[in-house]
Amino acid sequence: MVTRTHILSGIPWYEHEKLRLEKQIEECFQHHMGPHKLPDITKKEKKTILGIVSPHAGYSCSGPHAAHGFFELSKVEIDSIIILGTNHTGLGPSISVFPNGSWETPLGTILIDEDLQKNFLDLSKDYKNDLGIAVDSEDRKSVV
Repeated sequence: MVTRTHILSGIPWYEHEKLRLEKQIEECFQHHMGPHKLPDITKKEKKTILGIVSPHAGYSCSGPHAAHGFFELSKVEIDSIIILGTNHTGLGPSISVFPNGSWETPLGTILIDEDLQKNFLDLSKDYKNDLGIAVDSEDRKSVV
């Protein structure tokens, strides 16, 4: 089992400490370019969201803009999330999939949906189970 650790928190993309990160995220939601308020996670709507496109330039740069999509996601029950990121360098497979295990963040550890991961790999021979996403240098990582 592999744990993908967070690598770029605190320099300057997002805060490394949990309480500071929670405050930074709240500020993104309340920002004048964000949704202007925190989501109410106690109220859920009956609707389907197939996906959102969210910038990944760091909370200090694009957090308020990203908060709009996550505000909408907060309104629905979520079974699984697929995060797509670019291959910044061309190193490794063209399309790589994180192996089973977990993804560590300053807010906690998230388990990989192994059934979904396997189904995704079965879609095409071009999709590769890539441990390099977890252990290679930060140069290969667009999802931090």
